[in-house]
Amino acid sequence: FTDEDLGLIFGTAIYKDKSYEHDWQYWLPLLGLYTGARLEELCQLKVEDFHVSDGCHYLAIHGEGDPENRVKTACSIRKIPVHNELIKCGLLDVVNRRPRGAFLFDLRRVNTNLGHVPSKWFGGYKASLGLPKGTKVFHSFRHTMRDKLTLNGVANEHIREILGHEQIGETFGRYGSSIPVAILAESLEKLSFSLELNN
Repeated sequence: FTDEDLGLIFGTAIYKDKSYEHDWQYWLPLLGLYTGARLEELCQLKVEDFHVSDGCHYLAIHGEGDPENRVKTACSIRKIPVHNELIKCGLLDVVNRRPRGAFLFDLRRVNTNLGHVPSKWFGGYKASLGLPKGTKVFHSFRHTMRDKLTLNGVANEHIREILGHEQIGETFGRYGSSIPVAILAESLEKLSFSLELNN
């Protein structure tokens, strides 16, 4: 997404006035933008997937907790720091209001997918803003994050870890362990967008 695209997506009453029918309509695009996670990964989040380590809030992506949950590859299992912008918008308050064991969002599965309804909604939402159909889909948030982090000089190894991509080369690929979440948080905080969100 271009900065202009993002201005359109995050410039409606959903974000200016927090006017929405379902809370996931507000949170899923924001989470996509600031975590780079896949839509289904975000829809599968439960309250206990949010943790704190060394003062750093992060969310755990995995395929456990429900028989129909899944991740794309083994590399997809990872810890993603919670960007400070998400905290300012009240994400941790949303987490704390939900009972333990509950999914973060009230979604129904369609053919085992929790992301089916949000995906259709987002397609219609972006089309209503004049963005093209078929391209610039929810998955584009991942590419947007990758490009922004790259432009801000974040190491490729950190970007791969955050996005859940396989590490390349012997240093990180064969012998490396996961990069500490506090170090990833420093890299992720370099992600910045000119959005006027109503916190």
